[in-house]
Amino acid sequence: MNKAAVIKTAKRMKDPRSMQFQAEFLDDESDEILVEKSRQIGYSEYTALKFVRYSIKEGAKYDTYILSCDEDNAKQTLADCKKWADIYAIGAYELGKEIIEDDTIFQIRFATGRTIHVLSSNPNRLAGKRGNVVLDEFALHKDQQKLLKVSSACTQWGGQRVIISTHRGKKTIFYSLCQGAANGNPMGWSHYKITLEDAIDQGLLERINAKTGRNWTRESFIASKRKKCFCEADYLEEYMCIAQDQAGQLISWETVNNSVSKLASADARLEDIDGTVGLGVDVARKTDKHCYIGMQQVQDRYVCRLVYYHDDHSWVSRDRQLDRYTACDCVRLAKLDQTGIGDKYVEDAKLRRNGHKIRGVVFTPAVKEALATNVARLMESGKLLIPDHDLLKEHICAIERGYTDTGKLSYGADRTDSGHADLFWALALALDALTAKAAEGTWTKEALDGVSIGGGRGKYRHQRRIYTPTRR
Repeated sequence: MNKAAVIKTAKRMKDPRSMQFQAEFLDDESDEILVEKSRQIGYSEYTALKFVRYSIKEGAKYDTYILSCDEDNAKQTLADCKKWADIYAIGAYELGKEIIEDDTIFQIRFATGRTIHVLSSNPNRLAGKRGNVVLDEFALHKDQQKLLKVSSACTQWGGQRVIISTHRGKKTIFYSLCQGAANGNPMGWSHYKITLEDAIDQGLLERINAKTGRNWTRESFIASKRKKCFCEADYLEEYMCIAQDQAGQLISWETVNNSVSKLASADARLEDIDGTVGLGVDVARKTDKHCYIGMQQVQDRYVCRLVYYHDDHSWVSRDRQLDRYTACDCVRLAKLDQTGIGDKYVEDAKLRRNGHKIRGVVFTPAVKEALATNVARLMESGKLLIPDHDLLKEHICAIERGYTDTGKLSYGADRTDSGHADLFWALALALDALTAKAAEGTWTKEALDGVSIGGGRGKYRHQRRIYTPTRR
């Protein structure tokens, strides 16, 4: 499509059926726009629409630079831009990407000569640029102060600056900007604050129900969102635009003590258990201890059966202990911490007699969040029962929830003489092993293609030792 055709199309282009807050945002031509919002209410999609509309208008002077918090978000933003171009039969003149110093820059160019660039969160990529700037999910960006400074320079000669985000704690630049905008607004922002409940009042549910085929009511939808949040504070921050304090104990001593039950034990013989047990193993080298926890589901509750700290730091001793546990018929699956030194340990364990029961788990921030919140939810609901084990209780209470410098949730504990909350992570892995579905990749002997299981002298040779299951 040539330039004249694009401009003609732009003139007859009609806005989609928008909710009030979306329509106001689309038409806002203020130099500085600040948006604090609930998750998943359609702001990112309409940000793409806003700047596609701008880019195809006759006389558009500026390119647009959208900074996303990571590459996945950048790809989604570009997809939204392309979608709107297709909906209005505009047609992107050019669509592609560029790699600069390991950073990926996505681009969509129109016949008007204007380009939308979707960048990583690196502030240096904005240096020397002029035009519209969008800082998407600003609270999740690592260097918010520098981004704010550089983006201000980009719009010095004209263009809009739009900052959009959900809150992520009270120690972010984004939180400070929102506080200033709500109290005198010295920076002169065009300020929007749209909660989930605001969006529902303006027609969000009608759109969700139409797209999903569901029949949500206001009450049932809000209840479902609350249920998926770990606590009320999460709901307030994620959906009601109320920033929360960054750090705090994940599970209180009161909750842990209420979870203690005589139905649970720390020293049950796994060989004698009738049923299914999930085994969790936190792998350690020397500073911390290697530990094992076994969990069993009894009706709708999860009951601890085993809490074991392995004092012997030798790998051979640890191998034998793991093999004794995985040899038990009740142990369905064992999940091991595969982070760092755990990588070789897990790979070796998969090659031994009970290797089909072994699964490694790499502790990324997302994985730790899923594991930790699962433990917390079950304890809060009274469905997780533990023995009166002082060290286990201490390690559970040691876990704190906070945020990284990039605004991502983090879960961890200070190192003490009793360890590094090792038993907590073993507990979390045991629960994950117990509840894992076969579709998630539970190993079977048949799946070990080309791997010989058992038998033969000196069959398994490893970097650290020789393991001979049939040694004479």
